[in-house]
Amino acid sequence: MVRGGKFAAVILVSMMTALAVSAQTQKSDLATIVQHVEQAQAANHESTRPYQVTRQYLFYQGSDKPQADSAVVADMTFDPPDTKQFEIVNASGAGRGQHIVKQVLQHETEMAGDWRKAAITGENYAFKLLGEETLQGRRCFILGLEPRRKAKELLEGKAWVDAADYRILQIQGEPAKSPSFWIKKLDVTLYFSEVEGMWLQTAIRAVADVRMFGRNILSERDLNYRVGAQSAAKRAPRHPETTIATYVR
Repeated sequence: MVRGGKFAAVILVSMMTALAVSAQTQKSDLATIVQHVEQAQAANHESTRPYQVTRQYLFYQGSDKPQADSAVVADMTFDPPDTKQFEIVNASGAGRGQHIVKQVLQHETEMAGDWRKAAITGENYAFKLLGEETLQGRRCFILGLEPRRKAKELLEGKAWVDAADYRILQIQGEPAKSPSFWIKKLDVTLYFSEVEGMWLQTAIRAVADVRMFGRNILSERDLNYRVGAQSAAKRAPRHPETTIATYVR
């Protein structure tokens, strides 16, 4: 019996040691993944060239339906390293949707001056490795995101990271701080794609539960890009465009 007890104790110690080693290995793997993700974002920001993108915003009150309640087309111009400007090209439908789109665009231009405030970094988030998943044919790590501060530009949720190059394919979650008293709940999904060698956010879907107004949906997709110093910085006449149909999923 004594020998049996000693044997059981040895087995238990071995199991606990294996679990500890496994936990330490996972922790090391997570740290490595996060490090690569941070490096990929920094490298992408440094390599981003001037561009102008035309976007379509659709606003729905209640739920998705064949006809949006309002639609906005806007041009966003980016001049490296940190300047963005927008222009509303066309707008139709309910004025509330147009007002929301304008607020979204204004916030994006303000954030361009310090892109790291919203980056997926250890400074902004605590991470968990939730597992792996195939997304659009790509093997991805799934990172749990826990914001380190209450800020509306940070999302509590998860990110899908390409296991091959550590670029972020998708982020889904809720803002760490509500952008408005009127919004009771807001679910946001951000989609990223390659555009002429650059890795950019190319689509958004946001579903909000708004006080007094109920469910509202805002979707955005990039229609086309004009890449190059002259087209973006000098706003030259449009030349044959790079369609986003290849990039938006």
